[in-house]
Amino acid sequence: MGRTGNMADLENRRLVEREYFNVKELSEYSGLGARTIWSFLKDAANPLPHIRIGRKIIRIKRTDFDTWIRVYYVSATEQKNPADRIVREVVNDFRKRRKRHSSPMVAVLSRSG
Repeated sequence: MGRTGNMADLENRRLVEREYFNVKELSEYSGLGARTIWSFLKDAANPLPHIRIGRKIIRIKRTDFDTWIRVYYVSATEQKNPADRIVREVVNDFRKRRKRHSSPMVAVLSRSG
């Protein structure tokens, strides 16, 4: 392996060891595009946890990202049986909506059902 291969290995190791990422670094760590990460940060239903310092500085904790992304994990069983995936998505969507609209009346209705 050439010198550039060793440099890439060092860069990858540096990213894995980081505790906090900016959007560009998280993009490199995760393999997701920066635009995708920005959309995850702004997602009303399930925003990517992050720290905002002022108006421009964003930091995402690596462990928070790793935990958050697990929601999107699709097992081999779910790939074979799409009904499981659909049910999981509907249940997750219901939970998110219930959290967003948690009023005393919603809590009473959800307990009585």
